[in-house]
This record gives sequence, structure tokens and C-alpha cells, in this order.
Amino acid sequence: MFLSRFRSDDEEEAEDLLASFLPVLFPDSTTTCVGQPGQQLVYSSPAFGELALTIPVHPRDQGKTAEAAEAAAPLGEGVDRACMLFAHFLWGSSLLVTDGIERASSSSTSSTTSTSTSSINSPFEAAADGSVWSVKGHDILELGAALSSIVSVLAGAASVTVTDHPLAPGLYGSIQANIDRNIPKHLAHRISVQPYQWGVLDQGGSGVDEEELETAYLDQMAGFAAANRARFSRIICADCLWMPSQHENLIQTLLWFLAPSSASDSPAGIAWVVAGLHTGRHIVASFFQRAVSAGLKIEKIWERDMNSTEGETTREWKPVREDEGPENRARWCIVGLLSR
Repeated sequence: MFLSRFRSDDEEEAEDLLASFLPVLFPDSTTTCVGQPGQQLVYSSPAFGELALTIPVHPRDQGKTAEAAEAAAPLGEGVDRACMLFAHFLWGSSLLVTDGIERASSSSTSSTTSTSTSSINSPFEAAADGSVWSVKGHDILELGAALSSIVSVLAGAASVTVTDHPLAPGLYGSIQANIDRNIPKHLAHRISVQPYQWGVLDQGGSGVDEEELETAYLDQMAGFAAANRARFSRIICADCLWMPSQHENLIQTLLWFLAPSSASDSPAGIAWVVAGLHTGRHIVASFFQRAVSAGLKIEKIWERDMNSTEGETTREWKPVREDEGPENRARWCIVGLLSR
């Protein structure tokens, strides 16, 4: 449903043209990510106009582009681990978050016309519109770098911290370039880029497996964690659940950085956990179960149809759907609002 907001000035390849018609040809399928590694795209924001974006290059191509010269460090032997991050795509869940932020921003400015491509005719979505998706005045943390951070600044966030894994190919390259192109100079102080690996809490409390820990960045990551504990009133966690081995690190990261709901002098903290079903519903369900056991609270949770543009676009969340399989689950995205 969000593909119509994107265009590329590059010559369109046959594969891209076919992908754009998949939801029409196969209603239960959908395109889970936008663009190709290294591609230049233009996103037509209903609220903020055209935003120019560069998709990060593939890790194996990082040394072959001008972007590599801007990267924090060469990948070297870490290229295989970087490939496993799949950070060289713009994933659909982040577009859903972006759409929510845009709708809330338009609502707060008393827009009389809908700026979304979808009609909100669902109690699930309507309940989460407005204040819940609003970023105005909030301190935002994004776990994984995407379009949502840029739109958050434009929508009035007090501060936005963009994080990505130290081996992510776009870190300080395309991420910073996208910020520089789309954020006005008078707002530039509100957004920063930070390398961060889920589970690094402080020097003595890292839950990351020693074999996976990027030790070259440990001091910087631990310092960031120590300085920002319980600071963020909104955390964007889009398409981060596909690796079950990282669920515990991700949960501990949310608990560490999320502002407590009981803080009377600051907004109650909410984490937007939004995930496609690429690797199966059971993996997403397992995350939410573990999150609750660890002390997080599910304020709201529902399922969003990524193909529908009108009518009923959402449905009740269910951990198990007996009639679901790889052939019909792709069109659904899970939206969970978590608090401490």
C-alpha cells in the first residue's frame, strides 16, 4: 500500500515492475521491502513533501562506492556478519510507522483532509492514531535506521537518535547523507547517529555473546547506554524480530532505554514494535511472550493488512492462526505498543 509513494529516477528494471504488481496478481502476497541496495529513491510524504533517500549499499559492495569513504570503518572480515543484518533494504514495517507519524502530525495541525493512502475504519488503528503515534516533543530512539527517524524530526520530535549495528553498511554513510539531504539546518541539532549493538547496556552489563560483540565500538556503545538509560519516551523497533537469537538482547535494550510509565515529569514511554511475518508468526509471538515475562507490558497489539488501502485494514492479534502459511501471511504486519 505504500509503494505508490516511492519513485526512482533510475531506469526501472523488469523485476521492479513485476514486484509492484504482486499485490494485484497475488492478493495474499506483498512486497516486504522497498528499493535495491545502493538505489536512489524519492519518497512522497503526504505530510512533508518529497524526501530523497539512498538505500545502503550491499556489504560486499561497500568498498566499491564513494559511500565507503564516508563509512566509520571498513568491514573487513565482518562482511559476512554484515550481510546477515539485511540492513541494505528499506523494510515495510518502518513505512507503517512512518505513516502513523505522518497521520498524527497532520491531525495535530488540524488538517481537514486525510493525508494517508488508507482510510482508518478500524478500532485497532483508530485507537492508536493521534497521540499514540505522535512524536511531538518526544525523545525518540530508533533501533535500526530507516525513514521513520527523518520523519520524526520533521514532525516535531524534541530529539531523535538513529542507531544501527556497527557493521551496518549505511552507518555514517547513506544514513548521514539522507539526514543531510532532508533535515533543514535549523533542525539538524535534533538528530544524531550512533552505532549500537542490542544488549550492550554498560561496560559491566553487556548481554551480548562475546563472539558476536563488536569490541572496537564497545566503549562508545557502553557510554551511550550509560548516558541515556530510561531517557526515551518513544522507541521505534521496526522489523527487528526475525532473529530469535537476538530477542533477549532486544528486550533488555527496550527495558534499559525506555522511559518508565510512572515518571510524572515526563511522557510515559512507549515502544512501537512492528514486525512482518517473514520468518513465521510463531517467532513474533515468542518475542511478545518473552517481553511480557521480562517485565514489559503490551498496551495494544493488532494486525495490519499491508495491501488494503480502504475499508477494514486491521484485525485482532492472534498468536496462532491455523489457516495461515507462507502463501498468505506476507500481507500482514504485527503492531505492538509496549511500555515498562
